[in-house]
Amino acid sequence: PPPLKVKAGLGKLIRGWDEALLTMSTGEQCKITIEPEWAYGSKPPAGSNIPPNARLIFDVELVTIG
Repeated sequence: PPPLKVKAGLGKLIRGWDEALLTMSTGEQCKITIEPEWAYGSKPPAGSNIPPNARLIFDVELVTIG
């Protein structure tokens, strides 16, 4: 899939994404596991397939910063 452009550290992402992305270096690949408390907790986005209190797992590569 094409890269996803996001702005981390502005409070616009779930906390787990913000925290994880700010620790990564360009070119780094990792698996990010986000516990419900740092994801959506008991209130996932309306209409999403994410169940309440879900642990989210992502395989991520930080392509560029800028």
